[in-house]
Amino acid sequence: MTTNNKINLTTFLKENSKDNAINEILSCVQKASDEISVLLENGYFDDTLEKKLETNESGDLQSPLDMLSNNIFINLLKDHPDVLGIVSEELEHPYYFDDHKKAQYVLMIDPLDGSANLPINAAVSTIFSIVKIDDDKVGASKDELLDHLLKISPNPVCAGYVVYSFTTYLMFTTGDGVHGFNLNQETGEFILVHHHVKIPEDTHMVAVNSSNKLYWNESVTKYLKDRFENPNVKKGYNMRWYASVGVELHRILLQGGIFLYPTTSNGKPHGVLRKLYEAYPIAMLIEQAGGSATNCIDKMTSIPPTHLHEKTPMAFGSTNEVNALSNS
Repeated sequence: MTTNNKINLTTFLKENSKDNAINEILSCVQKASDEISVLLENGYFDDTLEKKLETNESGDLQSPLDMLSNNIFINLLKDHPDVLGIVSEELEHPYYFDDHKKAQYVLMIDPLDGSANLPINAAVSTIFSIVKIDDDKVGASKDELLDHLLKISPNPVCAGYVVYSFTTYLMFTTGDGVHGFNLNQETGEFILVHHHVKIPEDTHMVAVNSSNKLYWNESVTKYLKDRFENPNVKKGYNMRWYASVGVELHRILLQGGIFLYPTTSNGKPHGVLRKLYEAYPIAMLIEQAGGSATNCIDKMTSIPPTHLHEKTPMAFGSTNEVNALSNS
C-alpha cells in the first residue's frame, strides 16, 4: 500500500528492524544508490557511456558504469566491520575485506542491471541480497566460505533493489514485508512511499521476450498460447518486455504480472538470470509480497547453486499465473 507519511529510511529502520548490522548495510546501500544516481545523470558528460563494452564473469556485456557502480559499493562497505565481503556479478571471485575476518554478513549484488539500456536513457537497477554466515563458519578458509556462501545464498536475511529513472526507488525486505522508498534529490534522503507491498494473485500482464517463441519448450509454448490465442479467455492478456529484470520486478511488485524467461534451444539452455545476484533476491521479494517465484517448474529457493555465476530460467509474479505455468 502507498503511504503519505514522511518517514525516511533511517527512521524506518530504527523503528522496524532490531538488527543493527543489517540497518547499517542498508544505510550503505542508500548512500551507494545516491552516488550511482548522480553517476548516471552525469554519464555522457564524462564519456563513460561511450567507452568500449567488455564481458563480465557472467558472460554479459559490461559497461564502465557497471564497474564504477561495483566499486562504489566496495568503497562504502570496506570500513563496515560487520561486512565480510561482496560477491558481485562483475567479479570472478568473492571480494573479501581482509581485516573483517570475524564479520558475518556478505552482500551479493548485481550493481547495475540492464546497463545495455543506458545509451537510450532507459531505467536500470541495482539488485542485492544480504546473507549471514553461520557462527561455526566465521573465520573459515576461503574455500570453506565459498561452499557455505553457495549453501546459504537461496535464503538471504535481506533482499532489495534500486531502480534509477526520473526518480530513484529503493525497495527491500528483511522478512517482514516489502517496503519502498523514493529518493529526495534535494536532501539525499529516501522517503517511505510503499508499505507492505502486495502482489495480486491474478493478472493479465505477461513480461516475456517473444522473439524467442520458436525456441521455447512445449509447456511454455502451451502456457503462452492459452493466454494470447485462446478465444475463451474473457479478458485479453497484455505483453510487456523491458529487457531489464529489475525494472520488470518493480512494475510487477506495484501493478502485478508475471515475468518469464525460460530455457531456450537457441543457446540459452540454462536461462539468463544469475541465481545469486538476481533470482534469489527477487524470489525473496516476490514471496514477501505474496507472489511466487520458480525456475518455471519448482520453487526458486529450493534449488541451490553449484557455482557463483550460475544461471537459471525463472518465472515470478502473481501466484495463480506462476502456478499455471508450472502445471502446463
